[in-house]
Amino acid sequence: MIYLQGGNSTIEEGSGGSEVITIQKLVPYVNIESDNTNKLVPVSLMNELQYPLDSSIVLVGQSGNTEALRIISNISLSDNNNRLTLNVIPLQYYDGTRLRNFVQEGNTTSLKGTYQTIGVYIEDKDTVPVNGKKRPHD
Repeated sequence: MIYLQGGNSTIEEGSGGSEVITIQKLVPYVNIESDNTNKLVPVSLMNELQYPLDSSIVLVGQSGNTEALRIISNISLSDNNNRLTLNVIPLQYYDGTRLRNFVQEGNTTSLKGTYQTIGVYIEDKDTVPVNGKKRPHD
C-alpha cells in the first residue's frame, strides 16, 4: 500500500466520465507499507508505477470529509515534484482487500470541487522500486 498526502487540491471533470485531481503542496515523501513495515521514499516513486491502480481518495474540505474509491489511469508530477495530477475514474466494484477499510465501494458521485487536504491510498499490484531495485510488493 502506498500513501501520499497533499494540501490545496482541486478536482475537475475530465473527458469520458473521468476526473482530474490536482494536488498542490505535495508532501515530498510517500509511505510504503509492505510486510508489516513502513518506509518513506521520495514522491518521485510515483513516476515508476504501472497503471491502472485502485485507490481510495480521502478529501477534507469546508463541508467535511469525503471518501471514494477511484481507478488511477495516469499520474503526472510537476513543479519540482510539488504538484501531482491524477487522472481517475470511479471504481464500480473493488475485489481486493487492502482498501476495504477506507471506504465502501460504489461511491461514484462526482468529487468536483476544491479541498484543503487530500490523502491517497494506492494499492500497488505490481512492483515498487526500493533503493533503485524493483521487488515484488504486497
